[in-house]
Amino acid sequence: MPDKIERLSLSELNARAIAAGFAKIQRVAENATDVSLVSWQGLSSEQGSGYFHVAVWYILDGDTVTAQKLGEPDVHYRLHK
Repeated sequence: MPDKIERLSLSELNARAIAAGFAKIQRVAENATDVSLVSWQGLSSEQGSGYFHVAVWYILDGDTVTAQKLGEPDVHYRLHK
């Protein structure tokens, strides 16, 4: 784990992952399928009834992505070439 955790926006995450040679992302969950990074829209920023949005941040660590959304458990993804 890096000394300083850098939280990225979805566009920053996609740019860095693609620059590192990754093409697909897969949620770490049973029966999850690969999705192209180009078409992946990330974790929804809608909260509750959809009347307001919350910040969603992404942490990139090698081929692992952790998505953080206020008030929700972390969601983990794996990048693939």
